[in-house]
Amino acid sequence: MRNASYYLVVFNSKNHAYFLESLLRKMGYSTSLVQAPKYLTNNCNMAIVIDEEALETVREKIRTHRLAVYKIYKHYIEGYKKIYREVKKS
Repeated sequence: MRNASYYLVVFNSKNHAYFLESLLRKMGYSTSLVQAPKYLTNNCNMAIVIDEEALETVREKIRTHRLAVYKIYKHYIEGYKKIYREVKKS
């Protein structure tokens, strides 16, 4: 998942990051809990790496459980550069 494009869900709360990651694993999604690059965060640097397949489920769980998410970014590689683009909220 790391070599291809993926999504990075950056949180305002570590507890919310742990909660969503646990919830997604129970649902059978492959996720990773990581530290987000400092320039992508507000004050909490916890993030979850997900693939495109899980994006809509994640958005639904964020709304349902009122999770404190800072932003969602799409990550991809252009040449030798890592690019993060903010995903618009739906």
